[in-house]
Amino acid sequence: MSFEPLPPVAATGFDRVIDLGAGALPDLIAGLLADARAAARDDRLAAERRVREAVELVQREGKRLLDDARPPPITGGLAPWQIRRVDAHIAAHLDAPVKVSDLAALVRLSVSHFSRAFAVSYGGGAREHIIQRRLERARRMMVETSEPLGQIAAACGFADQAHFSNRFRRAFETSPLVWRRLHQRDQDTSIGLADAALA
Repeated sequence: MSFEPLPPVAATGFDRVIDLGAGALPDLIAGLLADARAAARDDRLAAERRVREAVELVQREGKRLLDDARPPPITGGLAPWQIRRVDAHIAAHLDAPVKVSDLAALVRLSVSHFSRAFAVSYGGGAREHIIQRRLERARRMMVETSEPLGQIAAACGFADQAHFSNRFRRAFETSPLVWRRLHQRDQDTSIGLADAALA
């Protein structure tokens, strides 16, 4: 049986990076080990070289594949203590105006530095993040309570019901009233099914 050297193999092992996908790596290693097993009968040095090449390939390419799969570290964002403080402040003040300048002061940053760091940490601007938190609270209230939409809008920090409806429609492509009817019906159905299962 002849053993053709792999293109990137030198006498001392792999001397350059092979651009392998994760799917090609097992086949390449299996081929090296099969060659080593076959060579072990006739040429012990060739077999040892193939095993060494397989080990080097696993070590280097396996590490590279893991490094490629790992998300890059987030730099320039808020520190964990700052994120906790911002989240707590927003949650506690969703029913009132929340100013970006107040959030920046809370974590001892300038408004411009805070805005950049916030966008890195949260993936968007502070104002939109606050609106999203308000909409989440409103949806929870619409399903869990029977309060009128105007009261829910006020409790979630919207200027009025029209402002709430406008923002809700933009985010979910339906009106709050239609969304509420649909989701309250779903909740009533699931409660009825749970009650029936217990009976």
